Amino acid sequence: MKFVRDLELGKKVIIDKYPEFSNCSFSADDKGWDNFVIKVDNKYIFRFPKRESSFRTIEMENSVLDCLNRVLPSNIRVPNFIYKNFGVDYPFVGYEMIRGKFLSEELYNSMSSEEKDIFIKNMMNFINVLHGLNIDDFDLDVVDGLENYKYRYSEFKEKCSSYLDDSLREEMDILFNNYFSDNKMQMFRKSVIHGDLSTDHIIITDEGIGIIDFGDTRVFDNAYDFQWLYMLDRDKLNKAFELYNYDIDDYFYKRIVFYASIVPYYGIVYASENNDKDMLEKEIGRLR
Repeated sequence: MKFVRDLELGKKVIIDKYPEFSNCSFSADDKGWDNFVIKVDNKYIFRFPKRESSFRTIEMENSVLDCLNRVLPSNIRVPNFIYKNFGVDYPFVGYEMIRGKFLSEELYNSMSSEEKDIFIKNMMNFINVLHGLNIDDFDLDVVDGLENYKYRYSEFKEKCSSYLDDSLREEMDILFNNYFSDNKMQMFRKSVIHGDLSTDHIIITDEGIGIIDFGDTRVFDNAYDFQWLYMLDRDKLNKAFELYNYDIDDYFYKRIVFYASIVPYYGIVYASENNDKDMLEKEIGRLR
């Protein structure tokens, strides 16, 4: 399988398949781990997977997004892959950009109380639809929480420990060992989850919201998709729980806290691998 990793080749692949783009402007973004991204006329996004595992991810996204685009209310938008090439050479997907403002703490804090309530209601409408999908209808990876976090713990010890002082290393050990020692942390409702709901992937639109980047979509704990709100405004979690269509078990909140608590370690790994000193300092600061 051949993959696109530069702008000129990507432009040629797009135009060869869709000649109507021949007179458009093209720009590239190679910051992502999994995909080489090309913008066309600042209107369309084309994503080219960089490797076979990334191609598998796009195939999984495609099946879920096809369904969501049929069942979500009109004020909640997700990418619609209207351009596709799933062949063995230079696979890609393309969709129209969702216009709006990316969520941020500043944007959220500037909202009125009523606007925040509407935003959370829209987010819960999206999560209810997503978590209501039949997991058997999709060929998605199913995550084993215990095995997944044993792997992550090993990775974080290897790649993060050198940046942490003794106190922070001890906190990491306690956090993971508490998770491993409590088997009730593995008793959850398996759902189709987004897997990476964050301010980078939530857009405030004129009509409502847009949700992008379904690259981590999989079958896992339904609590995982609530950590964005825990980090943004944990006082609103009870309101979100009231709007949730499914059971909130006794460990639901505890699992949200665990998932949110390990986010900085992912950031440290990314920052160290990309030599981003500012991000590295920011993520270590979040742990303190």
